[in-house]
Amino acid sequence: MKAAETEPHGHDKDPPIDWSVFDDGLAAAVMVKIPIHLGSGGHHGGRLTLEKLELLRKLPASQLPARYRVAREIFSRCGNMQIVLDGLTHNDRSEQRLSRILWGSLIYLVVLAVLGYAGLAFYLMFVAPNVNALRGDMALVPETPDTARLDPIISVLPTVLTIAPIAFVLVCLGLWVTGGVSGWARRLGGSAFIRDQATSVAMRLIAWMTRSGVPMDDAVRLSCELIGSERSTRLQIENTMRGRHAKSVGEPALMRLANHFQTSASNRINVLRVVLPLLLTAAIGGTGVLAYSLAIFHPLISLIEDLSEPTRVLPTQHPPSRMFSPVVSERFDPLHKNVVKDVAKDSIAADRFVDPMSQPGQASSLEETRA
Repeated sequence: MKAAETEPHGHDKDPPIDWSVFDDGLAAAVMVKIPIHLGSGGHHGGRLTLEKLELLRKLPASQLPARYRVAREIFSRCGNMQIVLDGLTHNDRSEQRLSRILWGSLIYLVVLAVLGYAGLAFYLMFVAPNVNALRGDMALVPETPDTARLDPIISVLPTVLTIAPIAFVLVCLGLWVTGGVSGWARRLGGSAFIRDQATSVAMRLIAWMTRSGVPMDDAVRLSCELIGSERSTRLQIENTMRGRHAKSVGEPALMRLANHFQTSASNRINVLRVVLPLLLTAAIGGTGVLAYSLAIFHPLISLIEDLSEPTRVLPTQHPPSRMFSPVVSERFDPLHKNVVKDVAKDSIAADRFVDPMSQPGQASSLEETRA
C-alpha cells in the first residue's frame, strides 16, 4: 500500500496543455483579418488561414512552420495567448501604421498628377495651336529675325502625354515589386520604429516567460524567434539583455524596459507622421509643379520675347537720322480758320513730315491768311 501511495508522486507530470485555446486564439485572429505569418519551414509556411490551421493541428511537430512551432512552445511555458499573438502580429501591425502615414501623401500626389495631365492635355488642344499659329505669322514677310516656327516644348508635349500613363503604371509596378508602400516607409526611416516596437514586444515576452520560470537565455532566444525580427532588432534585444539574469532583473524591470522602447517607438512614429509627408510633397510634388509651370508658361514667355524683339533690337541696329528731335511746323486749318502748330516727337514722324513753308505757293497763302 505504501508503494502504491508513493507511486503517483514519483510520476508527477505537468497538467496536459489545452491546445484548443491556442488554436482558437489563432482562428479568432484570422477571422478578424489580422495577418499572421508562420515563417518558413515545413510544408505550410506563409500566411495563416483557417484551412491551413486545420491542417496544422494534425501535423507532427517536425513538420510545423518555424514561428508556429515557437509560438506553441511559448504558450506551453507561459500560457498567455495574448502575448503570443502580439509577437506573431507585431511586424504587420507596425507596417500598417507606416503605410497609413504614406497613403495620404501618395493620394495627394496621384490627384496632383491627374490634374496636371488634364491641364497639359487642355493646353495642348486649345492653347498650343494658337501659339504655333502666331509663330507661323511671325515667319512671314517681313520676317522677324531668329524666330522659330514651333516652340520646342509644345513639340515635345504630345510625346510626354503619351508616355506619362505608361510611366505611371511602371512606377506602381516597381513600388509593388520592391515591397509596397510599407517597404518604402521602412526605407524612408520606419525601420527604427519597427525595431523599437519589436524590442518592446520582446521585453514583454521575456517578462512573461521569466515569471513562469523560463531561464533568461531561453526566454531571449524564444522571443527573438517568435517576433521574426531582423538582425538589427535581434542585436538590440540581445544587447539589452546581455549580462542580465532573471533574479537580478525581475518582471518589473523588464516591463519598464518594454515601456521605454514603446515610448521610443511612439516618438519615432510621431516624427515620421510629420516629416515623411512634407518630404514627399516637397520633393515629388514640388518637382512636378515646377515641370508643369515650365511646360505651360515657357512657350508663352518665349513668344512674348520674340514678338518684342523688333522693338528691342532693330532700333539699335538701324538708328534713324534724327533721334527724338522735335520738329515744329505750322499749317492752316480750314475748318476752324486758324493756324495749328504740329510737333513731330519721334524720328519716324520727323522724317516723314513735310514742311508747308518749303512748298512753293504755300508760303504766300499762309502769309495772306495771317494778314
